Amino acid sequence: MPHKDAVKRKAYFLQYARDHADEAKARAKKWYRENTSRALQSMKEYREANPDLMKEKSHAWYVKNREKAISRAAEWAKKNPEKILEAQRRYYRAHRALELQRSKAMRQTPEGKMQAMQRVRKYQATAKYKAWLEAYRLSDTYKHHRKSQKAKRRAPNIVRTLTQTEWNNILSFFEHRCAYCGQSGKLEQDHYVPIAKGGHHTKENVVPACRSCNAKKSARHPHKLF
Repeated sequence: MPHKDAVKRKAYFLQYARDHADEAKARAKKWYRENTSRALQSMKEYREANPDLMKEKSHAWYVKNREKAISRAAEWAKKNPEKILEAQRRYYRAHRALELQRSKAMRQTPEGKMQAMQRVRKYQATAKYKAWLEAYRLSDTYKHHRKSQKAKRRAPNIVRTLTQTEWNNILSFFEHRCAYCGQSGKLEQDHYVPIAKGGHHTKENVVPACRSCNAKKSARHPHKLF
């Protein structure tokens, strides 16, 4: 029987636990299997009631078993990529402003610029990007952008304010017909007052023209052509 003295009684129980460690572990595992939900709920309540203590214990265990912890975390992450991604998304939504600030600061460093360039190159090598690029090069937006760039190279000092929406409105105003001959079909942007004569790339100076009229007009003023 345990001794009535507290110190001796404690020593007795410690010695008993050491002598029957395997038996105690087996009983604990059996009880856990039979009462898993109860055990998990109890541990959850304890963690919530003692956050500082649990944090301290967790840190102490990590310091003592660092390699084991890293290996275990890597193995879990490999088996649960969806959970990792969802956790990252939750963190980003909760700290969006901070993450944007960190990302902006990182991009200003040589290392950040290099990483950004590598991510862009990696994305550009994907089939998704190549399919998007192919579709974009067939769009009206791309054609409008190319024409604007050509106009910029020809005359870098002209005013360039024409937008895709304004060009669509101009087409609607002319009923998708050439402003000079009235024919429908494929239309191009023509500067009524040529850029070479001081015209600008604005909605007031751009009209739709068929390929024939645009080539015939060239850099001449319309009244000299018609």
